Amino acid sequence: MTANQFLQRIRDVSCRTPDVIPPGWMDARQFADKWKVSLHCSRRTLSIGVRRGVAEKKRFLVRTGRSTALVSFFRPLEKKRGK
Repeated sequence: MTANQFLQRIRDVSCRTPDVIPPGWMDARQFADKWKVSLHCSRRTLSIGVRRGVAEKKRFLVRTGRSTALVSFFRPLEKKRGK
């Protein structure tokens, strides 16, 4: 194995590949566009929703320009019957 092949193998193993975002999950920017509010207001509202138990938060690896980053995604939780 040459030095270049060894380097490529290390890069392949350490590469952070972006996650596939499941349907129904949206980030704060998408919610802000949908609700027609500022990004700050969207993040604050979603944070309150997570604390109150009406929304779920999960972080996914997403391609952001030249790199990948962990981005928070949210989805509404279903209402429990009988409450």
